[in-house]
Amino acid sequence: MHLKKGRVIEGIIFPLFLSACVESTQPDSYVARVNNSYLTEKDISQIVDTADTYPGSRNELIKNWVRKEVLYQEALNEGLVKDESFNRVIENSKKELAAALLLQKKSKGNKINFTESDLKNYYEINHNSFILPVNAYYLNMASFSNQGEAIAFRSSVISGGWKSALMDYDHDSTLTKNINSLLVNEEDVYPSKILRMVKELYPPEISIVIPDDAGYYSVVQVLDKFDKGTVPPFEIIKPEVEKRYISELNLAAIQEYIEELYNQNKIEVNF
Repeated sequence: MHLKKGRVIEGIIFPLFLSACVESTQPDSYVARVNNSYLTEKDISQIVDTADTYPGSRNELIKNWVRKEVLYQEALNEGLVKDESFNRVIENSKKELAAALLLQKKSKGNKINFTESDLKNYYEINHNSFILPVNAYYLNMASFSNQGEAIAFRSSVISGGWKSALMDYDHDSTLTKNINSLLVNEEDVYPSKILRMVKELYPPEISIVIPDDAGYYSVVQVLDKFDKGTVPPFEIIKPEVEKRYISELNLAAIQEYIEELYNQNKIEVNF
């Protein structure tokens, strides 16, 4: 999952969005269900794209959705949404959401300029902040809805390499998932059949075609492995370094923007 706007915004928007990802009619497939409410893969993708830097794993996201949905449905049963205090909270939430959207708009409008050298310096200065909290794997992975295509893809990888093989399948409708040179935490490697295979492979070994219970067939190449407590090389975690660097610059710009607004408005505080 590409965890993709600053944590200030995320802290307000994400909980509201998470509770809203509900379908009233049963979809063809879903990840989680609470009575007549469903969480689908599409919902999860939308949550991640909206939150950008969701601070947790896929499993945590799903558990949080189930928890919020159970509580929300019970609140409906008890009539709490009709309560005056509930409506007062909603009104306050509107202000918070409007403020968050303003900051989001400002954040998107910020032009962040940096060089490769800036990123490397940031990586070196904040080296310890990139220590892995869990085991992680640097992977290529492709999943297909057709077993024959998965077998053919694996053969192409063996003969010509991953990138070359992937070019041939760029517009193939049976290719349902593509991970290319990505560092993935152990807890985010799923299903369990794939995780077991990844643990057994030696870099840059390529797996056999791995079928799963959902009817997909996956091929995995382990490029490298990193133990919990280590820091991967800059080249491997460059996307994460860049994301954090941009986030910090955005937060600094937002803080400066808020201070400008303070100066432009008449503010009085009586303690």
